[in-house]
Amino acid sequence: MWMKLLRNQRGDLAISILIAILAVISGLTLSLVASRDATSTLMSLDSTQELHWLRSEVSRGIRTNQEYTGSADQYILPIKKVQVNHGFATTTYAMKTQLGRYTTSSGLNLANKRIIRSKIKGFRSTPSYTSYYGTENKSPIEKYGERVLQQETFAGYMYLTNTDESVNEDPVYFYGNDELWGRVHSNTDIWLKNLSGWPVFHDHVSTAGHMQYFGGTPDEDEVYLDGYTEEAGWIEFNPTADLLRQNAMKPFGDAESDTHEIVYVEIDGTIYNVMFGDIHEKSYPPQPETLYVYNNYPPFGAVGDSLGYNVITFVDTTWVYGNSGNIPSGTSVFCYDTLWLKGSVYGAQTWGCAKDIYLVDDIIYANTDPGEAPDGDNGDPLNTVDYLGIVSEKRIFIQYGIRDMMADSLRHHYNCEDIYIYGALCALGDGEGEPHEDGQFTFEYQYTHFSTPNVLAGNEVFTYPDLHLCWYPPTVSPFWPTPVNRGLYAAFTGDQRPPDYPWYNPLWPETQPIRLRGTIHLFGGLSQVRRGHVRRSGSDVLDTADYWNMDNYVYGRYAWGRETINGALGTGATGYDKAYHYDYRFMENPPPDFPAVNIRGKAGQFQHVAMKIKRPPSGF
Repeated sequence: MWMKLLRNQRGDLAISILIAILAVISGLTLSLVASRDATSTLMSLDSTQELHWLRSEVSRGIRTNQEYTGSADQYILPIKKVQVNHGFATTTYAMKTQLGRYTTSSGLNLANKRIIRSKIKGFRSTPSYTSYYGTENKSPIEKYGERVLQQETFAGYMYLTNTDESVNEDPVYFYGNDELWGRVHSNTDIWLKNLSGWPVFHDHVSTAGHMQYFGGTPDEDEVYLDGYTEEAGWIEFNPTADLLRQNAMKPFGDAESDTHEIVYVEIDGTIYNVMFGDIHEKSYPPQPETLYVYNNYPPFGAVGDSLGYNVITFVDTTWVYGNSGNIPSGTSVFCYDTLWLKGSVYGAQTWGCAKDIYLVDDIIYANTDPGEAPDGDNGDPLNTVDYLGIVSEKRIFIQYGIRDMMADSLRHHYNCEDIYIYGALCALGDGEGEPHEDGQFTFEYQYTHFSTPNVLAGNEVFTYPDLHLCWYPPTVSPFWPTPVNRGLYAAFTGDQRPPDYPWYNPLWPETQPIRLRGTIHLFGGLSQVRRGHVRRSGSDVLDTADYWNMDNYVYGRYAWGRETINGALGTGATGYDKAYHYDYRFMENPPPDFPAVNIRGKAGQFQHVAMKIKRPPSGF
C-alpha cells in the first residue's frame, strides 16, 4: 500500500498531512511535557523556598518571644511578604506567624510555655497585588510548622544550689548513700566524698566551678552516668519571686500584714482553709512576770533559798479563722506573712511567700498514693493532673511540732515519723552575708535539749522549773543556761548538759525531745541558695559549745533526747534520712509561675523543642 501511495500524487499529499499531524501532536506533547516540567520545577521551588521561609519565621517568633512583655494569650506578628524572581516566574511569599501560650493535653495553660505557629503561602504576583488571605494567582503549595518554646525553670533540676556550702560555710558532700535522679547544678564547686562508696548521678551534673573529691578519685563513668560539665553558666538566684508577685492570687492581702504574723493553710484539693496567727505579749497592757531564782526547785527537790529573780514578758499566739478559698488549676497564690502549709493538692498550684515557709505535715497529691511516683516511675500510674510548687523568698523548714489549732488544739509531732513532700521546692532568701539567713531547705529545732515541764509536788503545781533555776535572759556571765546547781541536772539527766533555751523548742518544755525523725520522702525537685542541713551529726562546733548564744547561732553542748518517738535516750545525730525522687514531669510541665532559669548576662533561657511540619490548617 505504501508503494502505491508513493507512486500516487494524492499519496504525497496524504503523507504530508500525516507528517504535519504527527508534528503538531509531537509539538503539543513536547509543549505539555515542557509545561509540566516547568510547573513541577516551580512547585518544587515553592516547596523548598517556603520551607526556608518557614524556618526564618520561626526564628522571628523566637526573637519576638524574647522581647514580648504582653499578657495576651495570642499575639500575631505583622504579615510579612517577600518577592522572589525565579527567572521564568515571579512569586511573592506571604507569611503569617502567631505566638501563643501553650496549653497541655490536660488543659493546663502554662505561662512559661509558648508555641510558635507559622504558615507560608506563594502567589504569582508582586507584593503590592498580594493578599495573604487572597486566592488569586495562589500556588497550591503551602507550608505550616509549629515549634514549642519552654522557659526553663528551677523545677527542671532535681538539685540546684547557689552555693554548695553549709551555714558553717564549709563544703557539704555527696557520698556513697546518695543516688540522684534528675539534673544537678551548683554555682560553686560540688564536693564528693568516698564514704560508703561514691555517690551515683543518673542525670547530667553541672557546676559553675569544679568537681572536687575527698578520699581519692572516683571512676567517672560509674559516678556520672550522663556526664558532667565544669565551668558551666552561672544561674541567677533572684531573691524576689517576680512571676509569683506579678501573677499570683493574693487572698491574704496585697502587702505585709500589720496584724497577722502567721498564715496557716490546709489544702484540700482545690479548696484551702486558713487560720491567722497573731503573736503578742500574753497580757495587755504588758505585765512582765517576776520569777524568783532558787538554789533548789522541784522536781529536783524542795524549794531552796532565793538567789534573785528573773523578769520575763511572756508571749502567746492567738488564732482566728479566715475565709476558705478556691484554687483553679494553673493558679498561683502569694502570701506576705510567714506561711504554714499542709494538705492534699489537686491540679496545678504554686504557693509562694515573702517570708519563711513551714511544712506542718505531709504535702501530697490527690491522684498519687503517698510513696508512689507521680511521673509513673517503676510501673506506678502517671499523674497527669497534679503539679505543686512551693516558693519562699526566705527559707523552707520542716516543722518540728505544733499545737494544732486547725485540728484539735493539742500538741503534735506530725513530722517526726517521716514526711512526704510532693512538689518542687525553692528557697530564694538572700541572707546579706549571714549564712543562716540564706534561702535553704532545712528542719526546725536542730539542737535538741531537755527542758523541765511544770510539775505537781504535793498539792501544788510548780511552773517553769528551768526559769526558777537559771538566770534569764543571759548576760556575759553567766550565759544561759548555766544552772545555779548543775549537780541537780546531772542527777536528773545523767550528764552535765544544760537545759533547753526557753521557747527554742516550738513545744517547749519537753523532757525528751525527738532527735531522729524518720525520712524525708521528696517527690519533686529542690532549689536553694545555700545547701541546708536535713541531718546533723551532733559533732560540729555549734553542737559542742558549753553555752548558748542565740544571736550567734550557738546552741549549747550536744544534742539530747529520744532517738525516735519510741526510741531510747541518747546523744548524737538529729534530723532526717533522705529519699529524694525527681519528678520528670517538671521537665515539660513545671508548676505555674515557678522561678525561671536565667544565665548570668543572658536573657531568659528557653528550650527549643524540635519544629514539627504539619498539614496546613484551614483558616490560619
